[in-house]
Amino acid sequence: MKKGIETWSEYWHLGGEATTHVLCIKKKRGKLSVDEIKETCMAWEWSYWLLLIDGRGEEEPNYSFETEEGDFAACIQMDDVNFK
Repeated sequence: MKKGIETWSEYWHLGGEATTHVLCIKKKRGKLSVDEIKETCMAWEWSYWLLLIDGRGEEEPNYSFETEEGDFAACIQMDDVNFK
């Protein structure tokens, strides 16, 4: 794991009893690159994942991606999803 990148996993509730496993990635300084996100998911041994991107900009409040400082990404584990 690269220096300055913090990771943790948690379960997000989707309504009712549905939950999904989420990998949270935070970089204290600078922006996360796609390669850094991919390397982190691979280090957690996730083969398939869905990256959630906050594209609203900093002027609009975003309560689901709140961090104190730095850049943040959330990846939903998709390894158990049947793509057929």
